[in-house]
Amino acid sequence: MQILHSFTNPSKLPIALTIGNFDGVHIGHRAILRKLVQVAERQHYQPAAMTFSPHAKVFFRQTDNFLITDDTEKADRIADCGIKTLWQIPFDDNFCHITPNDFIDRLIHQLKINYLLVGDDFRFGYQGQGDFQLLEKACQKYQVELQRTPTICYQNERVSSSRVREAIQHNDFALVEKLLGRRLSYQGKVSPGKQLGRTIDFPTANITLAKTRLLPAGVFAVRVNIEDDTTLYQGMCNIGTKPTVSDENLRQIETHLFDFNENLYGKTLHIEPVAKIRDEQKFTDISKLVNQLHKDKQKSLRLLNHINAGR
Repeated sequence: MQILHSFTNPSKLPIALTIGNFDGVHIGHRAILRKLVQVAERQHYQPAAMTFSPHAKVFFRQTDNFLITDDTEKADRIADCGIKTLWQIPFDDNFCHITPNDFIDRLIHQLKINYLLVGDDFRFGYQGQGDFQLLEKACQKYQVELQRTPTICYQNERVSSSRVREAIQHNDFALVEKLLGRRLSYQGKVSPGKQLGRTIDFPTANITLAKTRLLPAGVFAVRVNIEDDTTLYQGMCNIGTKPTVSDENLRQIETHLFDFNENLYGKTLHIEPVAKIRDEQKFTDISKLVNQLHKDKQKSLRLLNHINAGR
């Protein structure tokens, strides 16, 4: 998939385009993307998507702990749906003031789109002033085919990125999986830590994610994939600030793999939280922490074995 960062169109094919934030690339997003690809194949168009970085809410509110996917994962998920071109437009001081008409002008005259597919809640331009009716008038004028997709629901409730975020914050990973159409996972490269875990027989692989990523907080039973290894390992992780052993206010994912002793430094992990074990807490001494970790391991194993038996 080709990724572009400005309103330029090097393709010689007519463009079929959809636009959105696509945070999480949930089942509603995927329905839009796949419909677009079907139309593009039928009409011999280039299937394309447009998204924005950073997310508007991150840009305006400087919001941390918000995004379901980072730009790299989002692009990978969009490509998996068959999209061939992705415009990843920088959302900055200039772009946030673009008028709805200027935005439409760029789509039609700079990208030369032939087909546009948008969600039923699509808004655009400065302060979201642009709506479907304005878009419809412009598309009729310039003979661009425009379609609007219906709402996708799960259990009689709209599927949205906000609903996914709420499910993550409530540790409802079963619902998250239904809404995303896949298990929630966090990916990162293992970096060296203080190696305290090795001294208490609970070595951890530590990854740090961007502060804008939405992370649940606490201790979790997890499944883990390691790059170049097809095995799905079981373990537990702490997501938080390590209050017992560190004064740093950094949010990390520290993962302990059960029955695993290999060096993981520099390896990329895919970590899937399965169930919450407990809240993060501060212990008065290391021995109490170790005692609790043994309890966490036993509870994690019970939960993981129960969930695996049910699949």
